[in-house]
Order: sequence, then C-alpha cells, then structure tokens
Amino acid sequence: MYAEGHGVEQDYAEAVKWYLKAAAQGHEKAKAALEAMKNR
Repeated sequence: MYAEGHGVEQDYAEAVKWYLKAAAQGHEKAKAALEAMKNR
C-alpha cells in the first residue's frame, strides 16, 4: 500500500516499517518486498 501509493500517499519509510513488522512474523511476501526495496 505505502510502497506503491495505493489509497495513501507513497511513503517508502512507512512501507519499510510495516514490511519489517510482517517479516518479523514470518511473512515471506514481506521479506521479498524488503529485498526488492533494497535493490531499487
């Protein structure tokens, strides 16, 4: 949502915050999203 700006203003810092929370709970898509953001 925040990474792409869907329904909210695009905010990479906010996206990372939420992806980190999800990744800490084992969500593989969140881990992949963090990796993709690192490679941008």
